[in-house]
Amino acid sequence: KQVYPAGTCAEHYVPIDQKLTHTIRFQNTGNADAINVHILDSLSDYLDINTVKVLASSHTMYTEVLPGKVLNFVFDNIMLADSLSNEPESHGFVIFEVEPVGGITDGSIVENKVDIYFDFNPAVETNQVYNTFVNVVPRCESIVEEDLMEEQELTVYPNPTTGRVTID
Repeated sequence: KQVYPAGTCAEHYVPIDQKLTHTIRFQNTGNADAINVHILDSLSDYLDINTVKVLASSHTMYTEVLPGKVLNFVFDNIMLADSLSNEPESHGFVIFEVEPVGGITDGSIVENKVDIYFDFNPAVETNQVYNTFVNVVPRCESIVEEDLMEEQELTVYPNPTTGRVTID
């Protein structure tokens, strides 16, 4: 699961009216083709489900809106190859965008992860992504060690080489 923009600083700050683009990637790592795949994505109360727009998908699919602001991306008859027999064809994805709700407050945090179902197997849970909506995106302070700012000496040998080098 990825979100764009990822946001700045450790808090993943984004402007309060920023549209978010989510990418969900999946792979069939089983030992047989996946006939059906569906992805359940529970949207935060801070996101407007009425603004969801699917931008792209790897295979033919449709989207259902379930109670509780849950999106169900349905890949029926996807026949997704397993990674052991055809690794390149074992991948899939869906990309969608969504806008924040009107009146969202400064500092609102949107967290998101999804459950991916391959046929009748238990869900595969993705990583969690998040953004913090703010009125003004702050500048992030970077920590720079002063000695890193000084000129450093680098030695690479032997030069010329026939393959193996040492870096000091």
